[in-house]
Amino acid sequence: MSSPSPPLTTCSPSSSPPSLSRMEFDFDAIDDEDSPFPEVRASVSNIDDPDMPALTIRMWFVGLLLCMVSSALNVFFNFRSPAPSVVPLALLLISYPFGKFLAFTLPITTYRIPIPNLPSSVIPIPNANTSRIGLFFVNLFRPLTYPRAIEFSLNPGPWNIKEHVLVFIMANVAVGSPYALNAVVVSEIYYDLDLGYWFALVLVLATQLTGFGLAGMCRRFLVWPASMVWPQNLVACTLLNTLHAEDEDDGVGMSLSRRAGKGMSRYRFFMIVMVGSFFFFFLPGRSFFVHLSGLRTKASCRVLVRGSLGVLFHLLGRARKHPS
Repeated sequence: MSSPSPPLTTCSPSSSPPSLSRMEFDFDAIDDEDSPFPEVRASVSNIDDPDMPALTIRMWFVGLLLCMVSSALNVFFNFRSPAPSVVPLALLLISYPFGKFLAFTLPITTYRIPIPNLPSSVIPIPNANTSRIGLFFVNLFRPLTYPRAIEFSLNPGPWNIKEHVLVFIMANVAVGSPYALNAVVVSEIYYDLDLGYWFALVLVLATQLTGFGLAGMCRRFLVWPASMVWPQNLVACTLLNTLHAEDEDDGVGMSLSRRAGKGMSRYRFFMIVMVGSFFFFFLPGRSFFVHLSGLRTKASCRVLVRGSLGVLFHLLGRARKHPS
């Protein structure tokens, strides 16, 4: 007995093939896309929780505070040698305990600020002679006569991954020293040409916003397609998922970072490796503190010469002291 044939799909005569000259995206299907590369799928999740708060007050506080401090330090040390810098991944690590601390200490009360409403007598009552433009403005301003209020909370819940990602995005934008700033400084120091405060400000903003605009124009081709790979961002995505894996569960109360009877969690493994790296790299390389003494030229060489730990300094593969 032969199997039934599949139903045929008919097309209406009015239907036309999609245009190849215009690229269209189904925004509802973007969240369902997944990368074809297993390395990206292991680091970047395509699951979203729309109920998770993102643009919170504590996110703006943590992000703006860290960005102001880090950008000021990077610009200050950019014109000095040696020039240490604050990288975005460092702010990613610093903002995690900072956000956890705010989530633990801030009150969970929901505040309500009433907004004064317009008296109803201000809005005329429409009648049969009211024009369409008049009806438009009546319907536009009528909600202003209703009682309204702004509700917000300083602590909407645990410090989540969306707030952390937004802080990291702000850090990527702010920590880099603008290239136009070098032109402003060089013109004033070497050419004795004072460009003025407002010209320098507009020049820096114009160059920075040009880059952001080009990035926005290219996101349709370089960001939205799931097949695009940015290897530098995979490190940050993996770190974010590792830090917040303890806050997620698989629906039955078990953390996603630990499977039943199979070793330690990802967060604990990360903390052990971080502490071990601190003792392996930071303590033997005690000459790093020459950056702190850069304000005193005479002390710099002294700290550099004495900034070793003898046998341990050489066993861990660090640079040797000059014989002189």
